Amino acid sequence: MRSRNATLDDLLGEFVIGTHDTVRQHGKIPVVWEEMALKHELNLGKDTIVTVWISSVSTGAYLQSII
Repeated sequence: MRSRNATLDDLLGEFVIGTHDTVRQHGKIPVVWEEMALKHELNLGKDTIVTVWISSVSTGAYLQSII
């Protein structure tokens, strides 16, 4: 992280974008848990399914964050 002057979210974002692009190339839809949407600064595609398993309140929080 230091050598690239990157944060955890920077590196996680690169990983997520890369894996989600591969998933899409195979005709599939990317899926993440709510923590990926709510606790990290990631640019998830609008086609990404966010599974909510802690609280339905999280659904509203996530929707407010992308609107």
